Amino acid sequence: VGEQFISKYYDVLEKLPKYQHRFYKENSLFTVCDVQPDGTVLTETASGNLDAIQEKVMKTIANAVVAADKTLDAQFSQNNGVLLQVAGTMKLQGVDRKFVQAFFLATQEKGYYVLNDMLRIFAPEPVRPPMENGFVGAHVAAIPPPAFGMVPVPIPGGQLPPRVDMVPAMPPGIPVVPPPVVPVPMPGIPQLSQAELKKLLTAEFAQFGTFGSSGVNVVRSPRFGMVAYVFYADEKSQKAALDASGKLRLADSDKPLKILG
Repeated sequence: VGEQFISKYYDVLEKLPKYQHRFYKENSLFTVCDVQPDGTVLTETASGNLDAIQEKVMKTIANAVVAADKTLDAQFSQNNGVLLQVAGTMKLQGVDRKFVQAFFLATQEKGYYVLNDMLRIFAPEPVRPPMENGFVGAHVAAIPPPAFGMVPVPIPGGQLPPRVDMVPAMPPGIPVVPPPVVPVPMPGIPQLSQAELKKLLTAEFAQFGTFGSSGVNVVRSPRFGMVAYVFYADEKSQKAALDASGKLRLADSDKPLKILG
């Protein structure tokens, strides 16, 4: 179901975005979070009306081209729905942007429809200086690559539901629907909103160095639960954070944070 859905969804988005509303229904919710270079986030949301959802799609992501190397994680969810998370790069208005998009595909009489759709588009990466004979050109200051650590919160029980590799055949003309994003409990940590968790992580990881333009971004992952992406301005800060893996604990938590490079 997952592979079939995202193939069709992104193909329509690129070539025929005026029909994107056909993936949704009146009770669907569509949200786009656009991270700016200074770290601020512009959020656009539409719900309860297909015209409003279509208008929001046309305003924010119409004709976006998603690179073929995108990744997909999927889980079966409540009432036989399907939860999807897609990560990759999309060319938006001529600029390559990293993104993470989560769908909840709810069941309908024939197939699925998108009940929840949440997209986060990260700020464009800084342009690297020109190279001369394999080295940065004279008098041009090198721009360090963006560095980040990923802080996943393990899923209770340590076991994951099986991947969704096969999807029931869909009747012609009926689009597959994406899944809603649902809160995932965090073992040892009280239920927090993404904004509250971002505030805690920002305070904790600031000790290792200066953040990059994207700062700290918190998303819910079908695979890991709550995940934070911490972007640093230089590799030294990133290494300091990685060295602290397993030693950090958030307030009121008895479990250490595991940091991945």
